[in-house]
Amino acid sequence: MYDQLDNLGLSKESKEYRLTSDCDEKVLVLVFFTDEALNKEAENQKLKIQLQDKYQTLEFKDAGRQQYQKFKSTERYRLMMSIFEQEFNMDTLIDGGVIIDHFMPHTSKKFEIIESLEKHSIKLIWNFISMSDSFMKHFEPLNLIADYYGEKYALYLAFFLHHIGWICIPALVGTALFIVHLVLGYQNQQEGESYFTAYLANMDTPINYFYILFISLWSTFYVESWKRKQATIQYIWGLEEKEDQINESIKLPQQGNEYVYDAAQGITTKRVMNQN
Repeated sequence: MYDQLDNLGLSKESKEYRLTSDCDEKVLVLVFFTDEALNKEAENQKLKIQLQDKYQTLEFKDAGRQQYQKFKSTERYRLMMSIFEQEFNMDTLIDGGVIIDHFMPHTSKKFEIIESLEKHSIKLIWNFISMSDSFMKHFEPLNLIADYYGEKYALYLAFFLHHIGWICIPALVGTALFIVHLVLGYQNQQEGESYFTAYLANMDTPINYFYILFISLWSTFYVESWKRKQATIQYIWGLEEKEDQINESIKLPQQGNEYVYDAAQGITTKRVMNQN
């Protein structure tokens, strides 16, 4: 197997380790892919990559590498697996007991995403309520997630944050209406009548019609707001040009043992993740 890795021009590093649930020693093989190998494979696949400082996506050409943005993690995984499949059938190797599993280790960017979300998530929610593009000032965590996990999951998070922000508006107005109903029930309670009965009897008020009108307007602005922001995000990330690539992207399950590779220090650390 090592000879086949050499044939692909890939460098490797082996380390022994022991799982907390297994007494037998295992060998962890880190395989490093050069930029040259990834660039060549991207050109062979005609992978669509966004240009630097331009909202335009074109098929990758190795000769003009400096004009393109860096490969996203999902794109790198796709290229790596394509190179691997030229020499290896991973399912056969796993079934034959040659290897236990294969995966991409996490990098320190995973923790950058968490820090960025803690810093910008509230501001993102607030600015998503606006009909303008002010949310772009706090777009950093979504860019990091798109680069690390893929645009599909980053766009889902953007919609989720947009939904949280906009749903707060009818929640506040609905709470105010609920308080009005409580007050009316208390003021109009008849002698010997239970408060709950009085509350139900005073729920049908003219104010309700204003609330219905408000919900109709709110839902319209909600949809239009998301359509604008979705179009902006799709344009910035060039999603329409590479829709097929995104649909083919794979989110690997994260369970069991997690290996985090710090590119700055060249250190791989192992963590045992909690399993449900």
